[in-house]
Amino acid sequence: MKTASVVILGVVLICGGVFADEQKPTPTPKSLDSLKASVGVNVGLEYLGSNDSIDTTVQTLSYPTTTTPYKATIDRDAMLVNVGVYFDAIYALASVNLSLQLGKTKVTTKQTATVTNTSVSEVETNAGTVEFIFAGKLPIKIVEGLVVFPLLGFSYDVNLLYKNKDQLTTEQKADLNDLYVLLGAGGDLYLSRTVYLRGLVKIGLNLTAAPSGSSSSNTYGGYKTDIGVALGFTF
Repeated sequence: MKTASVVILGVVLICGGVFADEQKPTPTPKSLDSLKASVGVNVGLEYLGSNDSIDTTVQTLSYPTTTTPYKATIDRDAMLVNVGVYFDAIYALASVNLSLQLGKTKVTTKQTATVTNTSVSEVETNAGTVEFIFAGKLPIKIVEGLVVFPLLGFSYDVNLLYKNKDQLTTEQKADLNDLYVLLGAGGDLYLSRTVYLRGLVKIGLNLTAAPSGSSSSNTYGGYKTDIGVALGFTF
């Protein structure tokens, strides 16, 4: 009888210990000091836009020897999907992404000479780029297992695909590559001590939008917005 009681007590204690372990919350970083470097994979959607203002002259059909000044604005809008990998050193981030265009580029042209004409067209550009990102970030703990951060850095986009790219000059091909300054924010939700889910929003301003040899009377602007999610793994 005593032996049976001891066995039953032992089983109860063992089962109680296992149950207690299962009820323990998943361990996650409790402070910024416990954060570790990580690697991860990310996917996202990117909106790419540009706005050019042209101030030049054109020849009229009625008076071929006469030029009529005109102004025009050209807006381009495109959507891309991207996938990439990254290395996060807690206070710094390096990432490489492949972006491919979805659909065609929408081009809106508004030209003003003696009258104003507006036209909208869709152009097949087959845009595809490799994006290299280098940025600094400042992690801020909200609660245990949730860390948010602002981000500031640069991205350099190297064009891989462009319709009729072989027909472009060397300078025109170089103009397809662009340098952006990036501003963003993100958050990491830890699923365990070594795995987290990340959301990230980035806004980029094109610093090299003007093509080579462009007139000083013209202005060029470019920007992009990226919304993505990632799965990260700490070391």
